[in-house]
Amino acid sequence: MGHIVINLPWYSKFRGALTGGGLLPKISGDELDDENITQKSAQQVWVPARNVVFLSIGAALAENYRYDLIVTGFDAEEAATFPDNTPDFVERFNEMLKFGTMTKTSVFAPLISMSKADIVKRGLDIGAPFEWSWSCYEGTEIPCGTCESCLRRKRAFEIIGVKDPLLERIGGKI
Repeated sequence: MGHIVINLPWYSKFRGALTGGGLLPKISGDELDDENITQKSAQQVWVPARNVVFLSIGAALAENYRYDLIVTGFDAEEAATFPDNTPDFVERFNEMLKFGTMTKTSVFAPLISMSKADIVKRGLDIGAPFEWSWSCYEGTEIPCGTCESCLRRKRAFEIIGVKDPLLERIGGKI
């Protein structure tokens, strides 16, 4: 199986800044650990049942092509504000898949207990192509540098003490 694009035009009409239903929240790097601010930010970017929908589509594809695993990038920082990024969510979704698929595929979230900095460190250790990864909520050619996702990525690379390879590749800075 090659790359598959699945259009979900109905989803663009849902509320949430990520689907065009509002402005993206802007916070400062100093506010990343303020639970009240990040909860408010999460509510603004929340797309109803997003990971339920995406993992269900993944389950259908996995079952059709007889794959055992659906791999996600859920991490500990996102789990702090998004209930559909938690170990409990993955465990319960896997339980549902036992009844919802004939092949018993499952969700695997290898990063779920890691911070973004831990992920960057591990990725650098194994040569992950960070220059091709993307975190920005904006749909622009250069990361905005001000959305919460950009700020978390920036902080992770700063904690590890290396330049972000994506920014090196595109000649941008955030």
